[in-house]
Amino acid sequence: MALTITQLLCPSNKYNIKCPYIMAPEYITVHNTYNDASAMSEISYMISNNNQVSYHYAVDDTRAVQGIPLDRNTWHAGDGGSGTGNRKTIAIEICYSKSGGDRFVKAEQNASYLTAALLKERNWGIERVKKHQDWSGKYCPHRTLDMGWQRFLDMVQAELNKSNKVTMIQKEPVKTEVYRVRKSWSDTSSQIGAYTNLDNAKAACKTGYSVFDSQGNIVYTTTSVTHRYSVGQHVSFGTSYPSPTLPCGITYATSGSGHGKITAIIDGQAKYQIDYIKYCNDGDIIGIYTPQTFTTSESVSESATSDSRTKTLAVNAFYKVFAGNKWYSEVKNLEDYAGDNKNPIRAIAIKTDNGSIKYRVHIKNGGWYPYVTGYNLSDTINGYAGDCQNDIDAIEIYFITPEGYKYKKAKYRLAPIGKDYYSWQYDNETTNGQDGYAGSFGTSFGRFQLNIEE
Repeated sequence: MALTITQLLCPSNKYNIKCPYIMAPEYITVHNTYNDASAMSEISYMISNNNQVSYHYAVDDTRAVQGIPLDRNTWHAGDGGSGTGNRKTIAIEICYSKSGGDRFVKAEQNASYLTAALLKERNWGIERVKKHQDWSGKYCPHRTLDMGWQRFLDMVQAELNKSNKVTMIQKEPVKTEVYRVRKSWSDTSSQIGAYTNLDNAKAACKTGYSVFDSQGNIVYTTTSVTHRYSVGQHVSFGTSYPSPTLPCGITYATSGSGHGKITAIIDGQAKYQIDYIKYCNDGDIIGIYTPQTFTTSESVSESATSDSRTKTLAVNAFYKVFAGNKWYSEVKNLEDYAGDNKNPIRAIAIKTDNGSIKYRVHIKNGGWYPYVTGYNLSDTINGYAGDCQNDIDAIEIYFITPEGYKYKKAKYRLAPIGKDYYSWQYDNETTNGQDGYAGSFGTSFGRFQLNIEE
């Protein structure tokens, strides 16, 4: 057997995001992608975005694609910035695991061959092969685990017993696209500039102009817009972005939610600049910010509402879930878990005694429901997240720290029915291998835990 390995390596100017550390690998970690994209699509997307999520190989039914050099670390294991999984293992993603079938079976066979070849190249034994679950507790590689982890190890061992040599027969460099800013594709005299970076092209795009790719297709355009808010207003927002030109969506929303003063109104997909460092659209802004009242273990003076954030706020989280056709008892912090570990969770209600919290859930075989902020089982609109009918397969939670107090985060996790917990998620962070939410699309969960921490 010979496996084709295509190299589509991450540009070196993204090493600080995708693979910032030199690595001498000690293990190999196996993942399942939990979607049905090809290896080339997986790697192309991974190296093109600015998320701190990365891996060395993706393997499908026809080939393996390498995205990161093997002497650089990747963010894939969910065990933190200094964890062994993230810092000392070669990461392999097996494709087509969502639907399974013949394509996944073949992809897994190719992955076992690649794993064996990497082991043999380093004179390692089978004990060097780990699963994502070993580092963070997340049930991954999910389909491989469902089919039998020892079965996969046996496949690797069988390949190890042969004389394998990986054949690299193709190398594909990252293609460079040129984006031109014009009034129309045919109006070459109106061109403002040409850019290899799409964000730079968007930033240069004025009202009445568009950004065109090299084929003349419009990839971005600006139009006159009406703004709901004005400079100087203090607003609360549910999502924010680190750049005014990033596309909308949780993939790019790395700055999280909170509140702040509008310091400028700008063109681009993000219309408002917040406190000079964050950007929001009209749809991201919840409304005018109203300071909340809260209590602490010490007296609160007027100066506590400043941005010095020198005080520590005591926060307790309270939550309950709907499962097995009933609401279960309320749980405080990590004193227990919510759920029965037998029935799928279909709704969640959350509150805190200080600060405020925003949360939403994703429905199995469906999509994300709107954010809610309440805790009232009689309020089907804003009192809890979920519909009490469909299984929840993911949840996103964000804790909003009052001004004058040290920032705290929501720390939360889910466990599939009858199985161990997935790794902890903090707010909607996407760094250090986090997904921005807890859970896994397509999986039903039986237990939930939440705490508020610094």
